[in-house]
Amino acid sequence: MTEHDADLVLVGGGALGCLLAATYARQVPGATVLVVDRGPLLAGASGVSLNAGIPAARTGALRRLVTRSDLLFRSESTLRAYLTEHETLYLVRRRDLDEFSRMLSVPPLEPAAAERREFAAQAYGEIVPDAEWLVLDGRQHSFVFDTAAFVRDQVRAADRIAVREHTPVDLIRRHGDRWVVESGGTVLARGRAVALCVGAFPSPEVVGASGRIDPAEGRIKRISSLRVRLPRPVAGAPSIVWAGASVSIIPSPDPAVCHVNFHRSRYAPEHPGTSPLFDDADLAEGLARARPVWPDLPVAGIDGVAGYDLYRTGNEPAVRELSPGLVAIVGGSGAGVRLSPALAERAAQSLLVHA
Repeated sequence: MTEHDADLVLVGGGALGCLLAATYARQVPGATVLVVDRGPLLAGASGVSLNAGIPAARTGALRRLVTRSDLLFRSESTLRAYLTEHETLYLVRRRDLDEFSRMLSVPPLEPAAAERREFAAQAYGEIVPDAEWLVLDGRQHSFVFDTAAFVRDQVRAADRIAVREHTPVDLIRRHGDRWVVESGGTVLARGRAVALCVGAFPSPEVVGASGRIDPAEGRIKRISSLRVRLPRPVAGAPSIVWAGASVSIIPSPDPAVCHVNFHRSRYAPEHPGTSPLFDDADLAEGLARARPVWPDLPVAGIDGVAGYDLYRTGNEPAVRELSPGLVAIVGGSGAGVRLSPALAERAAQSLLVHA
């Protein structure tokens, strides 16, 4: 195993870790970065993420993160190049409209024009469960971020960023003016600073000796999405978000396939160890969540993807300096891609004092 010497060692090669690597390398001239992951890059919760930016959150702190990330996505050239503005329709029950409006990080949305609803119906069939649902137009405020292309261009191809995949980190310790990162009892890297972006696989500082998650940090939640084959593919079909029902449709690059995202109720009582495979329970819960709001959901040939993420209390990720030069970003709460620019910015500010 080749030993690396780097200014920053990043443990965790998900969307957040990769974006932080690119951010740090850009902000610190000449700085070298090593990204280490226990699997391939983007194989954890980021691999399950639909990479969609939606301007809503339940708490003020989360809305501020959403607003800051949205600004960075649209203003930073290295991010904007991988952003695609995306038409989105929001379906909200009339009785929930005031609460939904308070969750938005943008001005109130206007009702969608009839032709937008008709266009969505061409792809998905009936999307309005009953007359109690309003259809709002969110096309000026939603987007999809091409995380895979960003990592390919801004991380893998970067001169000052090295990548080590399939390399689990089992020890991080201080030695002199450097942090030593070990894998399998062997020194993997020495860095001026270390950032932990490990999602549902927290570091020893976050996970207790028993392997259980510290209740103060939250719980590990299973996340999954359905992959649905559409009988009437329509290029450019919009995303659909049923607010309150916690169900959404996100189109894929293939117009014949869309993804159905839904909130899960399955938690892991202990450290999960590995990412899961999509199973019958994922399918059953996805169908149970989606069918009441999407009457025309095609059920033939459905499969999906699954993963884990750490959900903190209030679903608010935290950037914590565990020790000088050792920073952890804890609890993506299913929104790590959407919030990654703001979280990477906060982490970089903490790390820059050690550059």
